[in-house]
Amino acid sequence: MKKSPFLGIVITIQVMFVLLYIHKASQCMDESYQKQKLEARVKELKHTKQLLAHKIEREKSQSEITQFAKNTLHMAPVTLKQIQRIPVS
Repeated sequence: MKKSPFLGIVITIQVMFVLLYIHKASQCMDESYQKQKLEARVKELKHTKQLLAHKIEREKSQSEITQFAKNTLHMAPVTLKQIQRIPVS
């Protein structure tokens, strides 16, 4: 009995469909892992943004500015004795 070429073509196509389905499933898993990584990165960046916003607000406060001026820049408040009048001509 002679095998028909139609049967060979059908079997080949079925095997190709199975391989394509496996390929599609592996791509979906890869994309899922990538999405999870990106979501974790977004969460981390949001947390960092919040920390930096808090730091900016804290450093804008008057007490922080005064402390920075005294400690880092070695500034001191001006006394009345240090103020001199400039004659207006």
